[in-house]
Amino acid sequence: SNLRKRLADYVMDEIGSADNLMKSDDYHKHMSITGSVERSLDNIDLEAMERQADREKEIGFGGADLIAIDAPKKTTIMNSVAEFNWQEIKGVDKYTIHITDRFEREVLTKEIDQNSFSVNFYDYNLDKDVYYFWYVSVSGKPVIKSEEFAFRLMTDSEVEKVQAEVHGVLESFGDNISPAENIMLAAFYQEKGLFNEALQSYKRATDALPDVEAYAKLYSVFQYKMKSGNY
Repeated sequence: SNLRKRLADYVMDEIGSADNLMKSDDYHKHMSITGSVERSLDNIDLEAMERQADREKEIGFGGADLIAIDAPKKTTIMNSVAEFNWQEIKGVDKYTIHITDRFEREVLTKEIDQNSFSVNFYDYNLDKDVYYFWYVSVSGKPVIKSEEFAFRLMTDSEVEKVQAEVHGVLESFGDNISPAENIMLAAFYQEKGLFNEALQSYKRATDALPDVEAYAKLYSVFQYKMKSGNY
């Protein structure tokens, strides 16, 4: 009950500060850039995109970050299975997902024909408590790619502790979790650095009640924090 009250208080504080944050220049910069990228993907010249990326690479930018990804720049992963998602580009049939270790050695390179990929980390013997990095490119046009994102697998002791806390939170919610409780669950995951789990909880709340302004604001602020790294 104490944890539930603390989460509820945290959510109320976030709602109270959301308006000021959403008026900031930094918020509008990050959200408008991402929005313009996603809107442009429906009508894109892949050849021009590749030429642009090549030019930027030549002058030291390392290629353009042209595939939009709705994910935190850095996150902790609790479960052995995770799903990576990115914005679909019209006219692209195949993408390649790349996962590397901190020494830039390839752990996984997989070509797929959709804009999401589910991976079981146990299949690749990834170490726990170290960071790995992933990005997506257009197959056959490797300079057309996303930014690089980082993730860390929790240790067994961390997982055991968080799972016990999650169980306590879910037990207090009962069998059917309401949208408001999903918001509190998102706040819990966010506090633990489990941003993928937080993202799914925010989505469940806003999908269930899309007209509730407070939920939409919280979800939008969370997306800003993911994109800007300000979590």
